[in-house]
Amino acid sequence: MTGQSLKQAITWTVIALVLMTFAATLMALAAPDAALAVSDTSQKVGDEAKGWLTVLFLVVAGFAALPVIGRLDVGKGLALAGLVLILGGLAFAQGDVRSAIHGVWSSIG
Repeated sequence: MTGQSLKQAITWTVIALVLMTFAATLMALAAPDAALAVSDTSQKVGDEAKGWLTVLFLVVAGFAALPVIGRLDVGKGLALAGLVLILGGLAFAQGDVRSAIHGVWSSIG
């Protein structure tokens, strides 16, 4: 690619990005209800993804616990349970649990 055609490609890309940003801004100002609907949809998608990730986290933790249960290793079992509770609590906690975890971590460090 020659230098001139690369400059033209960059110029047209910048022009297209400016026009798309301008059009998106106009649409958001013209139809605030549509912007709220998009926000609501993204919230629903986020909630669904969080549900799936919670299930996936618990399944992985369950499979990690199988060898521990098979060997009847109580120490490793308690360590795994503590790890699952801490990681799961930090990742998926809601409301009061989240504030309690934050209080514990604030007092530690």
